[in-house]
Amino acid sequence: MSDAEIQRLKRRWQADPENASLREDYARALRRSGLKPHYALIACIESNLEALNAVLEDIDKKGIPDILCLGGIIGSGPNPSQVVALVMERCRICIYGQTDSLLEPLPSWHGQRARLGKWIQTQIKPIFILGSSHGVHWNYIKERPLQYEEDGTLFVHGSPRKPNDPLLLTDVVLGGTPKLEEVFDAFETVAFNSQTHIPGVITSKYEAMSPRDIRGYYEMKSGDPKLVINVGSVGQPRDKDNRAGYVERIGPHIFFHRIAYDFERTIFKIKVNNHIDMLSGERLRYGT
Repeated sequence: MSDAEIQRLKRRWQADPENASLREDYARALRRSGLKPHYALIACIESNLEALNAVLEDIDKKGIPDILCLGGIIGSGPNPSQVVALVMERCRICIYGQTDSLLEPLPSWHGQRARLGKWIQTQIKPIFILGSSHGVHWNYIKERPLQYEEDGTLFVHGSPRKPNDPLLLTDVVLGGTPKLEEVFDAFETVAFNSQTHIPGVITSKYEAMSPRDIRGYYEMKSGDPKLVINVGSVGQPRDKDNRAGYVERIGPHIFFHRIAYDFERTIFKIKVNNHIDMLSGERLRYGT
């Protein structure tokens, strides 16, 4: 497809930005153009198998050739072992996220967090049974790096400043704080993160944009300020949208995708599991 045709599709969508079909026509044209890099970014799956399956199905439908995971594989969902197996199978790169530390509960933990951690251990901890995959899953999580860099792009779970510290869209309200200056000093041009479960874009000019603000699309251009792009959450969104979220990068083009899934099935599995806090299920219904 010619550049002129791609631009025509872009203008057509921009004239009707709420039209999801026109947005997908534009994205499809970009995919066919062969722009590189082209990959999906997933994160904060939180042991939510239904959400992950829905996202992977959408990635396959769109023909996205590569998947990177920004951590948070396990968490307060009901299917930790199955989720780890899928991430191992489908993701070229995966880094270590905050909730992945549930694999090794600390003595200081108590109450619900301790119960959840101990249960996750029973699901993933190495056991010496012929044919068991538990040991493989355990080692996979423990061996994940805290961050990954590729072609000048940084991939991290939390903040470029500290890999497992949160970085909120609201952090830019105070402008150029020492914390934000350290964040943008920590990488070259663009960093992708996820820990807050709230997708969006933060620039080194201290601007913050949610996907709603930018119609789920951002184009990186030469001379732009540095960017931190939060890819949101597959398994536990917290931006008041209960659909699973992920990001697709096609060259300089960033698409924020949201995918409906059977969260009621996930909620039911949480309800019948006395190791997981009921609120972890109920919040899936509201995306909070």
